[in-house]
Amino acid sequence: MRRIVARTPSERSGHVDAWRPSGHSRRAWVVVIVASFGCTTTHALGRIGDPATLVALRQATAHPGAFARVEPLGGGRPPAVGAPVRALTGDGLLVGDASGAQTLAPLARVRSVSTYDRLRGARDGAVVLGVVTFVLVGTAAALLASRSSTDGCGGCQSHAEPSPALVFFGAGGLFGLAGALLGGGLGALGGHEDRYVVAPR
Repeated sequence: MRRIVARTPSERSGHVDAWRPSGHSRRAWVVVIVASFGCTTTHALGRIGDPATLVALRQATAHPGAFARVEPLGGGRPPAVGAPVRALTGDGLLVGDASGAQTLAPLARVRSVSTYDRLRGARDGAVVLGVVTFVLVGTAAALLASRSSTDGCGGCQSHAEPSPALVFFGAGGLFGLAGALLGGGLGALGGHEDRYVVAPR
């Protein structure tokens, strides 16, 4: 589930300094894997020289648990796993690694910053998985109940069969609740991701 919010980029770009990314923590990989169960809202920003872009990045990096994807020295695609953000300074973005060391990444090499909202992730996960489970299980149970009632003893009424509608809401509601709890848990672990993507230079 993705929603893209576009902003008009400007034609100015920031300076380029040399920086080499350091190793990433195991926690970053866990965030990426678990976040795959959540939803993402992508915010398309302008270039680094755009004041609106700097304001958006400042707000994003101030969020606890923010991660940044930074372009490697020499160009190429940024790594899939972002580095934990420590602070945004006038000289660049201060990021950390598994060893606790901090490195200053020039803003010109920052490709995106992601923040995670666990409460919103839990809500999204509960709604999506709960509704899907309710519909699929309820439909399957109703079809089985309908087939069972027509394949009985040739029309005899030795016992009352539950109606397919009752079976649909009963089975669907039970398993839908379980799906909502599971989806809420997974969504809370990953969180709803807001990804702020910087326009290419």
